[in-house]
Amino acid sequence: MTSQAIKKSNTVKKSIRLMCILAAVFVVLLAGYFIISPMLEDEEAVAEAVVYDPIWESEVASTNGRVLMYPHYERTSIKMISIHNPDNAVYGQQYVDWGFYQYDGPEENENDLIPGDFYLINYEYAPYDSTMLSNVVVGAGFALSTSRVEDHCDDYSRYGLDFADPEDAISVTMETTDGKTYTYYVGDKTPSGSGYYVRVAGEDKLLSTGETMERDSVYTLSPNNLEAAILSSPVELVTPTLTLPVDTQTAGLFEAFYIWRHEDEYIYEHENEDGTVSQKYSPAISVKPLNQSKDPFAQYAGLSVYYAASHPGYYISTRFETLSSLFADFKGTEVMELASLITDAEGESYYGFDDATREKYGLGADQIKYTVRLVSQGIENDVYFSELQEESYYYAYSLVFNTICKVTVADAYFLQWEDQAFLMNQLVYLGIDKCDSIKISGSYYALGVDENGRTGLQEINETYQLTGTGNNLVVNTADGVTLDTAEFRELYQILISIANRGKVSDEEAAEAMKNAPVATIEVSSRRSVVYKTDSNGNSTNEEDYVLESVSKKFRFYQLSDGRLFCTIEEINADGTSSGETGSFYVLSSRLEQLFVATQDLRDGLSINEKDRY
Repeated sequence: MTSQAIKKSNTVKKSIRLMCILAAVFVVLLAGYFIISPMLEDEEAVAEAVVYDPIWESEVASTNGRVLMYPHYERTSIKMISIHNPDNAVYGQQYVDWGFYQYDGPEENENDLIPGDFYLINYEYAPYDSTMLSNVVVGAGFALSTSRVEDHCDDYSRYGLDFADPEDAISVTMETTDGKTYTYYVGDKTPSGSGYYVRVAGEDKLLSTGETMERDSVYTLSPNNLEAAILSSPVELVTPTLTLPVDTQTAGLFEAFYIWRHEDEYIYEHENEDGTVSQKYSPAISVKPLNQSKDPFAQYAGLSVYYAASHPGYYISTRFETLSSLFADFKGTEVMELASLITDAEGESYYGFDDATREKYGLGADQIKYTVRLVSQGIENDVYFSELQEESYYYAYSLVFNTICKVTVADAYFLQWEDQAFLMNQLVYLGIDKCDSIKISGSYYALGVDENGRTGLQEINETYQLTGTGNNLVVNTADGVTLDTAEFRELYQILISIANRGKVSDEEAAEAMKNAPVATIEVSSRRSVVYKTDSNGNSTNEEDYVLESVSKKFRFYQLSDGRLFCTIEEINADGTSSGETGSFYVLSSRLEQLFVATQDLRDGLSINEKDRY
């Protein structure tokens, strides 16, 4: 190799070595930039990994060099957790200060609080999420820092922890059952987003010197419990439960269920105790459970054991079973407002919402669209509903929990039901073996001459007496003629197929009832004795009670060519009556089918040819 080539090679090596050195210097400078630059900015302190030995008396060393800012307290040792968060003013000033306390009073108390349980401060009635409570308890009672950023801080502004007034800062205060109180303040989120800067309030003993002084260390806390609960509003911690949960397996799920529709047609005049008259709403639907064994007409209703008190004579559809289960644990999708303590003109205090808040959600006194009441275990669960909002949800005000929640149409679908959607369509619910007598009277027009020579107006006035059961069922006419049982069963099938087909307005009903009914059907149950059962469920010879005969009289008034307004009257064995009431119509064709079958049975003709009816 020539000397010139050697010189060139050495020059290249020197150049490469110089480039490597410059690159290394650049990396160091670049790393220094990322470390030093943020530290030059007051608002971004990043010394998150500095860990010191415990120096404060109340600190507790943990694993991996981490420090508990003060001793760990279990839930049972915590008396109260108070949270002050000025940011919650966006929800309302009443949510700035909130927290939980452990009730330690007597078991018997007017608010039914349970000793040892935790309740939201000022919102004892509100059903909170138990997971949220756990997050609050851990956030306050197990204050494990992820690091101690600075041992003796002289510039809290770098951490968002400088404040002239503690009321301006977010703070968490824990009071323990052994009389201790600990408070820490929450500052900015760390630049990496891995936690929040915090400082502990008050004086503490500095172990290295033995002196007592203001605690001036800065720590970081994990964001988990802070963001999951402590930095939340109590509105977010409360579950949108609207009625007291009921065990659906418990017998007697509820004592009553009502729906009020705040519409003019349900308004009536009510006389008050002082003699004045005011307007009230009557329930559009009222449902009450009944003892099925003591109501012969209900025994034929299958699974339905509910009576429509708002529609005398009718029973509730089996689809109501689903609805009653829904209301056993009725919830919305989110909580909008929690009630606050209000003092009325008489000086009485109660939890509720002022007029402005209720009107904001369409729940003012003159804005309510529906009221639903579930009575369970003697407690009235009242829920007010607004008008439908944006075709997709309602606002609901729970009087039990003093909350305003959002409820979707899918969850409150029953508010859109017409009355008949709640009711069994059939008019007659009575097993034929429990039927004592049937009276059918009225008339119909037979157009032209049929194969039996009938034409013109045909009068019907038949009475049937039933005895025996099953294959031994015997049916006699008022004249003592014994009828073919199989044929009568066909007639009975037509009778129980007559059903309500829609609502009739009060005006239509009043107009129809100006004339006499075109037909009447009266069905009576049998008087029977019910005997007690022994421990094995077998019937004994000891009488339990007597099931007296009950009659239901159905009257049909002409509405139009195809519709008949139907009323129902219940008549007890002692002659007392429920009165004649009604709100639905039946099809004229169904009643005419019954009349034709009745004539066929009287004339000894077969009535089991389905195509004739």
